[in-house]
Amino acid sequence: MARHDPRAELDQDSSLWEMLLNIAYSLDRKMYGLLHCTRCCGARLAVKDGKLKLAPIIGSREVSLFPSRKEWERYRSEYLVPYKKRLAKVFGTANNKIEGR
Repeated sequence: MARHDPRAELDQDSSLWEMLLNIAYSLDRKMYGLLHCTRCCGARLAVKDGKLKLAPIIGSREVSLFPSRKEWERYRSEYLVPYKKRLAKVFGTANNKIEGR
């Protein structure tokens, strides 16, 4: 079953989110839930130097719960950093797919 981007209206990176969420769902359901929530809260994905990068949408309350970099860092520290090894596996698999491996 395909996992869809919960913020498809942010279509600039929607296909990346669909890929990442599908990978997370197949590898680690808890990381799927965490990434799904992070996207809902207002995060973006981009490919930089061949690697998938996660970043917040800062400022716009219409599209993000992160009014400042400080709020993003708080969220990141509380919810993402404790799972950095598990997230690295998901992102590593996504990066391999991006690179065609």
